[in-house]
Amino acid sequence: MESGIFREHLQLLLLNILESGPQSGLQIIQQVQERTGGFFDLRMGHLYPVLHELEQDQQVLGEFRATSRGGALVKYYALTPRGSHEVQARKSELEQLTRTLPFLLR
Repeated sequence: MESGIFREHLQLLLLNILESGPQSGLQIIQQVQERTGGFFDLRMGHLYPVLHELEQDQQVLGEFRATSRGGALVKYYALTPRGSHEVQARKSELEQLTRTLPFLLR
């Protein structure tokens, strides 16, 4: 898959995951594995640059929180109102494309 297309799909997947609430990078990776049946074998080195882009675009907000594991700080990512709007708009586009594809592939 072309890297630009992969990145767009990954952004949408991350935004969709964050709709359920703030999550750490590790939690996000686990969700990606679960939701894609392992199709996306996401590594930290791929995740954080995309999360950083989403932060720069103000679709995601990252903040450090102390954990119950000795008070270590872990960065949690949450969807912003802009990110929520973006995920809804892109979901609609994908749903329309999904309905149209069978007709295009005949």
